[in-house]
Amino acid sequence: MSSYYKLTAQHVRHSSGYEVMSIDRFHIGYKDVYGYYEIERELGWNPSINKGCEYLFPLKMMKNGVAGAEITDSERELVISRVVDAIKFMDDFDVEVAS
Repeated sequence: MSSYYKLTAQHVRHSSGYEVMSIDRFHIGYKDVYGYYEIERELGWNPSINKGCEYLFPLKMMKNGVAGAEITDSERELVISRVVDAIKFMDDFDVEVAS
């Protein structure tokens, strides 16, 4: 049994309370009690595995609507790891995180 449940087709909530949602083609959102994050992404097709792929760009992350807001490395890693898990629950996509 999963720790996630779907609010809509592209919006999930984890049993601990945080939410991950698709904002648009170029951004995915993450919300918890500490703030709201938008992560730049690119949707594509990975021909080597013949599967949809989502590419996340963690260095292009906004916090509470502010581009360039201070985000610690540990905060960024936590958000990205949770977003990756949620994407895998929502879709049958491969997820790659740019460094």
